[in-house]
Amino acid sequence: MKKLTFILFLLPFISNLKAQNQLIFGFYNIENLFDTLDDPFKNDNEFLPQSLHRWDAQKYDVKLQHLARVIGSMNNWEGPDILGVCEVEHQSCLNDLIQKTALKKYDYQVIHQESPDERGIDVACIFKKDVFTLIDYQYIRIKFDTLTRNTRDILYIKLSDKLKLDTFHVFYNHWPSRMGGKIQTEVKRIKAAETLKRAVDSVLFRDSASKILILGDFNDTPTDKSISETLKSSSDSLTSYLYNTSYRLYKKGLGTHKFQDEWNLLDQILISNSVRLGVNYSFKGLDSRIHNRDWMNEFDLQNGGNKPKRFYVGTKCNYGYSDHYPVYVQLLNYGGTYED
Repeated sequence: MKKLTFILFLLPFISNLKAQNQLIFGFYNIENLFDTLDDPFKNDNEFLPQSLHRWDAQKYDVKLQHLARVIGSMNNWEGPDILGVCEVEHQSCLNDLIQKTALKKYDYQVIHQESPDERGIDVACIFKKDVFTLIDYQYIRIKFDTLTRNTRDILYIKLSDKLKLDTFHVFYNHWPSRMGGKIQTEVKRIKAAETLKRAVDSVLFRDSASKILILGDFNDTPTDKSISETLKSSSDSLTSYLYNTSYRLYKKGLGTHKFQDEWNLLDQILISNSVRLGVNYSFKGLDSRIHNRDWMNEFDLQNGGNKPKRFYVGTKCNYGYSDHYPVYVQLLNYGGTYED
């Protein structure tokens, strides 16, 4: 009886150690998480009660619950340890997401700042307070040389895990879209890549062994100039400046977003070699993961096959999730086994 009592006493601690034997870093374009209030400083007219979308408190709550289901289902229904998000209007929206849904049990903390984007859709982050200690964060402005519409800031976060005390430098991104043509808008994404690379160079200059993870919706693929040339990333960890964990997935024809009949891998994760070769937590696999579950999809009537089930199709409420799939990487404690 005493032995059984002792084992039961240890179970919570064993469970906690098992959970911290890995770290899950993720990113999710949550597609238009707006509140229902009119912000006079932002172009949020699409998502107001009087708009064609008829956006109201009930739909807002359903959107929150649906996003929480996707996020909570990651990491075998344990939720990611840290998740970057984009297309969120205000910090209050993220507060609602982590406090008024099933995500509350994970005790996430929010990092958010208003961006200069015209629509007010921002890059932000949630992380588990019992897993990470926040050291610092800042938002990095992307400055264009011409009179170009402002875009989202890059979010830089420095934090350490509470088990091994590894320090991580994480950059979350949502680069300018391809609206107006991929070639015509490429210069904007190259400018974003140049801004990001300067920030990464700065971190590596201070410590060449820094553990860097870069995640986001880049609106470019792994082989486009902004990713492959400006950021100097590839699938070759021995020669590349950054290892692109999404490259091989792209070559297999996989994607996170579907435009007409074409899958695009716009949501990617790049890592420094220190993340691959780390003494404590390290990335032991070759590929990041695309989090895609059957219930997140619907049949594509026009092009065949599946596609992400969006919350809106045009102005019709479709009660889905997002037009993107989340992506994540699993960093394992030394000696762990990679789940392929």
